[in-house]
Amino acid sequence: MKDEITREERVGNLKGMGCSRKRVEDARFTQGKGNYVDDIKLDGMLFGDFVRSPYAHARVKSINKDTALKVPGVLAVLTADDLRPLGLHWMPTLAGDKQMVLADGKVLFQGQEVAFVVAEDRYAAADGIEAVEVEYEELPVLVMETAPCRGKNWRLHTKRDTPTANRRNLSKVCGLMAEATPPCSLVSS
Repeated sequence: MKDEITREERVGNLKGMGCSRKRVEDARFTQGKGNYVDDIKLDGMLFGDFVRSPYAHARVKSINKDTALKVPGVLAVLTADDLRPLGLHWMPTLAGDKQMVLADGKVLFQGQEVAFVVAEDRYAAADGIEAVEVEYEELPVLVMETAPCRGKNWRLHTKRDTPTANRRNLSKVCGLMAEATPPCSLVSS
């Protein structure tokens, strides 16, 4: 019959946090033999990339996707207007509110997704996003600094798809802004 191991021996044999472990994957990565998600190639696979806003707060006046659709390998360019008939331009989030999938008339942060380009390869997608022409009307930006507001009211949201969620999400910012000197306020309509 096998000898039973004591609790102290069992604890002594445990390896975990704070203990060095032999890494078995390093050799294949240092030799260029590692596999990544980007290495997966399937028949008929398409690639996508986003056109992103260079502005932190702006109204989207127009999106011209005609030039992008002429780029070899570009199959489609999607905007919020394309998603609206499908009811996919605003989607629920895990936080319980709704969020724009692609900018719907207004961008609220720098880097926000404005359009999505679908292409046959990543290079055509990159060329496609460069060819999409977006006309913006830049709006005032809210920047949290030591004196962020200087007594102004800032309008962040013009749509109230989920007023309760908007108020709940903005309450943290409002609390910070109330402490500013002079105090300022957010307006959501």
